[in-house]
Amino acid sequence: METEIPTAPDPNLVPELKAERDRLKAQIAKIAAPPKLYAAIPHAPDQAYVLERGSVARKKEPVEPGALGVVPAEFPTGKDRRLALADWMTDSANPLTARVIVNRVWYFHFGNGLVNTPSDFGLMGDRPSHPELLDWLAASFVENGWSLKWLHRQILSTQAYQQAATHSEKAFGIDAGNRLLWHMPLKRMDAETLRDTMLAAAGTLRLEMGGPSFPLHKMGSGGSYIFKAIANPGPETWRRSVYRFNVRGGDQLMMDNFDCPDPSVATPQRTSSNTALQALTLLNDEFVWEQAQRLAGRAGSVERAYDLVLGRGPTARELALGTQYAATHSLALFCRVLFNTNEFLYIP
Repeated sequence: METEIPTAPDPNLVPELKAERDRLKAQIAKIAAPPKLYAAIPHAPDQAYVLERGSVARKKEPVEPGALGVVPAEFPTGKDRRLALADWMTDSANPLTARVIVNRVWYFHFGNGLVNTPSDFGLMGDRPSHPELLDWLAASFVENGWSLKWLHRQILSTQAYQQAATHSEKAFGIDAGNRLLWHMPLKRMDAETLRDTMLAAAGTLRLEMGGPSFPLHKMGSGGSYIFKAIANPGPETWRRSVYRFNVRGGDQLMMDNFDCPDPSVATPQRTSSNTALQALTLLNDEFVWEQAQRLAGRAGSVERAYDLVLGRGPTARELALGTQYAATHSLALFCRVLFNTNEFLYIP
């Protein structure tokens, strides 16, 4: 059997082939990377079984997808079971989903929901303070294409939302819990908003959207899965807190002291505490101090610092005291004082 021996390429063609190779490489480099996304690929589920005493080695009778007996719903057993569940949840005959969404949006704006148990609309949950309003908002929300923008505009344009936080002894005597919304409740910024607002005031907030999350932790030594928080990670993490990488059970330093919940625990409603640790954090935390320094560099004056942090100019007395303090200590230390004021921390 004869073997065909390849002939050597013509050496005169080598420069031409290299030029063609470089041209093709340059064209390939210009091709944009395709967008990436995380998505579920439907597939037939594996058969599930009742497990005797929870042991995977002791399979009993098979189990199929389904709902509780009190729920009037039937779901297929094939690959479209997730789609069927989503269709059932958003069906116009099911009012629960829209009511839950409306209630949560109301809660975020007012600090309390129309139903004060946002994850429990059952018999053991709270009764709505304004049931007709909840029903109307839920129905209108669906009629407007489940548009959250419409819902936000609807709530923010109400007289209830536009009220001042002024206290009234007469109203307080009738409704101490403010369930009837006789004034706008005073709300402290949550941990994420506080962090982002400091970055925005200092002019260091990076506004790019999407992309990978940023870590505020580092892994422990020896390949351990115990994560340690970093005091002041640096500019690469100065994005909105919604993009941070959540580590279950890991410390979050500044944010922990402002009631940021552990991501491993379901928290339908956050607590809003008032502790000495919060004041100490705003005075001593490395992240807060660096943002105060950056704010001072951006502002250049006490008057401008007031505008950036509090959204208003100082009074004559505030300007005099602030100028004196900044001259004695530094503008950066005065900016840190502004970060500690109730006017900055609380949303009237």
